[in-house]
Amino acid sequence: MREEQHWTQQHLADAAVITLRTIQRVERGEGASAETLQALAAVFDTTIDQLQMDWDAVAGASSPASSRSFSTIDQLQMDWDAVAAVRRDLLEESNKQEKAL
Repeated sequence: MREEQHWTQQHLADAAVITLRTIQRVERGEGASAETLQALAAVFDTTIDQLQMDWDAVAGASSPASSRSFSTIDQLQMDWDAVAAVRRDLLEESNKQEKAL
């Protein structure tokens, strides 16, 4: 995605407010934190899922680097889904308690 925009790694790092080293690690397929993925998705006006699909198109699912990236993204998605479920449950419980008062 960066190259489609004709951006340097440094330009992307500046736009996402992350370090150049982080961009280099992500592009080598060494994984990324949830915050980094969210920052990159925001810069490209896309979702983390779309970043994963774009990576698949560029790197190919059979490369070891892309497998690490996918496992990181998949784990983040599972973590995010779990957090969302807990938050939803807490909101429902809070609403029930408010109605009981």
